[in-house]
Amino acid sequence: MPSLTIHLTSIHGINKEPNSCICGQTFKTKHRVRKHSITCKIYRDAAVFCEVCNLPFLTNNHLQQHYRTSSHKTVVNKLNKRK
Repeated sequence: MPSLTIHLTSIHGINKEPNSCICGQTFKTKHRVRKHSITCKIYRDAAVFCEVCNLPFLTNNHLQQHYRTSSHKTVVNKLNKRK
């Protein structure tokens, strides 16, 4: 295995298989991975959740991107102003 692949996988957690969940299951499409991640216990245990729709995201950056691009962007802005 090339050393760059080992580095990306072990240090950065970048999986060579783009359509796989962190639990190890692989899928034909990213959409199926997303559907699976909603119910996957391993994924949910590692995730942060949207305060509006309760979707799981592995990183806070992905959650913030979801807030910026989702249809409930205004709800999130109101929640942030209350804090």
